[in-house]
Amino acid sequence: MTRTYENLPPKSGQLEQAAIENRAGRLSSVQEWVDFVFENSSDLVSLQDKIETGIVPLRITHNDAKINNVILDKETGRPLCVIDLDTVMKGSVLFDFGDMIRSAANTVSEESPEQFCSASLDIKRFECLLEGFMQAGGDVLVSSEIEHINQAVRLLSLMIGTRFLTDYINGDVYFKIRWEDHNFTRALNNLHLYASIKRQSDHIDNLIRKYTPSCRLV
Repeated sequence: MTRTYENLPPKSGQLEQAAIENRAGRLSSVQEWVDFVFENSSDLVSLQDKIETGIVPLRITHNDAKINNVILDKETGRPLCVIDLDTVMKGSVLFDFGDMIRSAANTVSEESPEQFCSASLDIKRFECLLEGFMQAGGDVLVSSEIEHINQAVRLLSLMIGTRFLTDYINGDVYFKIRWEDHNFTRALNNLHLYASIKRQSDHIDNLIRKYTPSCRLV
């Protein structure tokens, strides 16, 4: 699934419209998760507002930052090159990092129907990814980007979870599915991940301070 994050619309608005129309008659079975998204909807728009006002800068970004878009050396396991460049455009590097965390530091697969209730942030994996991110980009990132890393990590799981939930309520008209509740499974995996990230927010902030060059701390 190709995703770009250059201009994030208020996904909770699309969810609200889907809930009003209730095309597939599924709303009652997912109402608690619709309410959950609305309760946390400020995370869906506040970072985008910072980008639109120039507080967080735009850069050239990949927009699909997953491990399967990196070619690795068969012998050493070291990265050779990045692929799937059709999504490259201007955007916030925070979205790339947040999406990488969403896919690489989740304790379960987004597609897993058996374990969705256990989806959570693997904080050790997160720390490894954050350390590499800051080693490579810590001298390039501006203070406003560093300050919003935590929020970006939350944002992507909530945003993608909201997209899947919206499509499920609409009757699975956008994302391809392999079983009846596939989109709901995807939604729950992302929303449980979001909740886990939010619970660990203080720890995440401490790790960000740990790996930020001391001269960049504000």
